[in-house]
Amino acid sequence: MLAITGATGNVGKQVLAALRLTAPTMRIKIGVRNINTMPPEENSLQYCVFDFEKPDTYHAFFSQVTTLFLVRPPQLADVKKLFIPLLKTAKQCGVQRIVFLSVQGADTSKYIPHYKIEQAIKTIGFSYTFLRPAYFHQNFTTTLWADMQHLGKLSLPAGKALFTLVDVEDIGTAAAKILLQPQQFTNQAIELTSAELLSFADMCTIISLQTTKPLQYQSPSVLQFIGQQRRMGKAWAFIGVLLLLHYLPRFKTAPKTSPALEKLLGKPPISFEQFVKNNLEQFQRLLG
Repeated sequence: MLAITGATGNVGKQVLAALRLTAPTMRIKIGVRNINTMPPEENSLQYCVFDFEKPDTYHAFFSQVTTLFLVRPPQLADVKKLFIPLLKTAKQCGVQRIVFLSVQGADTSKYIPHYKIEQAIKTIGFSYTFLRPAYFHQNFTTTLWADMQHLGKLSLPAGKALFTLVDVEDIGTAAAKILLQPQQFTNQAIELTSAELLSFADMCTIISLQTTKPLQYQSPSVLQFIGQQRRMGKAWAFIGVLLLLHYLPRFKTAPKTSPALEKLLGKPPISFEQFVKNNLEQFQRLLG
């Protein structure tokens, strides 16, 4: 049996959808905090109470599971307190393989939770595949959306830094293929990116051209950004994550694009322009 954490999130939904399409009879256990909010179970789909912060939910969730698709909730960063006990329990319950949604550059970024989780998975002795995706297109329609609505512009301390990009639909398709072919991807780390390398100014230009309405990009100082986020009620931990994602890349060399995703998909990945076209009505409402 396969178990999935984060199945109601951006990536998890896409992974589940791709698996249901390509392997409809595969037994899948979905970890959720509240079963009452979920739709009726299907023949091969099972919901199970699971909460990263409640170790008493671990055993039932991992029971009879051999493969785990692991997504770290963005607000949980204490690997020693939460993830080490979780992984040890998974091992004790018979989980053999973990496909972990990491992040591009995790192998050289020892200060981020993804690096520590990757190391723990290796140390505890799982067979693994680490998926290291680039910056999500969907950050624009989720994490950044409320800020753009509130400010009427995109305000991030990223300067002119370049970012590799990827669409969560492509991640879901690739992850499903990897989950269904365990021997082919054993003990590998796979970077998932499109062929694009763009700055946030470039991204705003693409949105503006597609909507025919200007979206301004502003790069505030760190202190200005922190003040702006605090005034909007953001927690310190969340602001820290935003700074890791958007400020630190200014001091690194531009990340590299990878052909791995195109090989997995058998076609070019979704471009940022296509993502905007796919969500054009939403962007047009944002920009009035």
